[in-house]
Amino acid sequence: MLTWILISAALFLCFLILIGFSISKKRKSLILLSLIPLGLSVIAGCVALWFMLSAGYRILSGKVDTVLKDRPGKEIYSDRFGNSYNNCVSVINALDRKIPVVDCCTWLEFSTCEEEVRRILSQQDYQVSTITKEISPLTEPPAANKPAWFSPASLGDTILVYQLSAEKSQQRLYLSADSSRAFYYQYNY
Repeated sequence: MLTWILISAALFLCFLILIGFSISKKRKSLILLSLIPLGLSVIAGCVALWFMLSAGYRILSGKVDTVLKDRPGKEIYSDRFGNSYNNCVSVINALDRKIPVVDCCTWLEFSTCEEEVRRILSQQDYQVSTITKEISPLTEPPAANKPAWFSPASLGDTILVYQLSAEKSQQRLYLSADSSRAFYYQYNY
């Protein structure tokens, strides 16, 4: 690529010298002759541009692939709640938010234990509520792309709901009464 840039620059310099010389000597034949290095300079410049664009495309496509690559559920869990000190956490299902403007939510389903739940809840000041199937309807996120496996109603008759609301996001953690299973989502407006 650098070679083509140097060739293009040298040919353009040759064109400038020939055109300057032809003007100073007032020779029209040299003006026509100077068009040859100009044309070759344009061709070499186009080849150099093609090499630069193709190298840029390779770099950019590698970065886009990295951004759009699915993260494993354990990584999503650690990103949201930090690393677990217990071996009781097992991510069952996960769906990550890849493109912030297009994708609204991060979704998790995991099994856990009481110690891990206490660690998670100690990180934030959650608003807590209890939902009983007979008394209160279960409110789920208003997202059109909710995965089919996201079903907090499957946690049992009594579900503990921990909620955080910020300026442009909402987080909800649904826990079974015995704290053995959980569903989590983070909804970004």
